Amino acid sequence: MEKDRETAAKRAEEQEKELAATKLHIAETYITKAGLRETTDQIMSAIGGVKAAVENMTLRVDRIVENQSKAQRTTRAS
Repeated sequence: MEKDRETAAKRAEEQEKELAATKLHIAETYITKAGLRETTDQIMSAIGGVKAAVENMTLRVDRIVENQSKAQRTTRAS
């Protein structure tokens, strides 16, 4: 009977160690919902900045093309 208790105690100790190792692995490997939300917000903010920069570049290119076509029309009209 005493041997059974010792065996059970050893098993319980091993299970505690395995559980602690599993919890540590999960904490080191996986992200929380709040952490994921924060990271997603940062990425979306950065994408918004890129979108604004692309839109600005598009407007600038449009102005360049418009100015070139105006210059060609004035040159042809002369």
